Amino acid sequence: MELKYTKVLLKLSGMAVANDQKDFDFSKVEKLVKEIKELQNMGLQLAIVIGGGNIMRGRSIKKGEIDVDRADYMGMLATNINSLALGGIMDKLGVANQVLSAWPMKGLVPEASKDNMKKCLKENKVIIFGGGTGLPGRSTDTTSTLRAKEAGMDIILKSTDVAGVYDSDPHENPDAKMYDSLTYDMAIEKKLKVMDELAFNMAKEEDMKIIVFEMKEGNLTKVVSGEKIGTIVSN
Repeated sequence: MELKYTKVLLKLSGMAVANDQKDFDFSKVEKLVKEIKELQNMGLQLAIVIGGGNIMRGRSIKKGEIDVDRADYMGMLATNINSLALGGIMDKLGVANQVLSAWPMKGLVPEASKDNMKKCLKENKVIIFGGGTGLPGRSTDTTSTLRAKEAGMDIILKSTDVAGVYDSDPHENPDAKMYDSLTYDMAIEKKLKVMDELAFNMAKEEDMKIIVFEMKEGNLTKVVSGEKIGTIVSN
């Protein structure tokens, strides 16, 4: 099998690495890491942006309970926790990796600087990005487009719990129709919620193709090998 995409940023939600109790599901994530290990041995350069919604979602805090920016910072710190857990599983399974963060932790997590990114990619390490963009009011979707650009990735793979992008919520509408492909402008105009508008606009400016696909065992391999699954969003 040959890889169609070799420089990839994978966007994972916090719930993608959690179980029903919203705890970090180590056995579930081990399956993904084993798949990543095989792809890395085939030449895949991978960066991962992970959310923190299984621990703390800043926007879920009700208005007025605490300062909005402080709530966002709590969410960004939650992504550091998930990043360390994911990196720990990679260490256990022999996948070279490095956690980098907009919120570095002295002696443990270096800063997500371009120099550190270049060093990691040169050493063939999976980069796990925590800390969001480091700024409040920015989603991890926006972080994905920013980090993909900074790390020189060719494509963003956005994992979800459904097969792709639909014209309405397939959980609520059994007749929802999935798009095979979309332009950024169509996604913004139709207010499709798979990524936020700022993330779509950044991807459009950088001409960074996005594939939205269901995160289940084997699908990452299918996407990077060029198999047609999910929804392509591009110019």
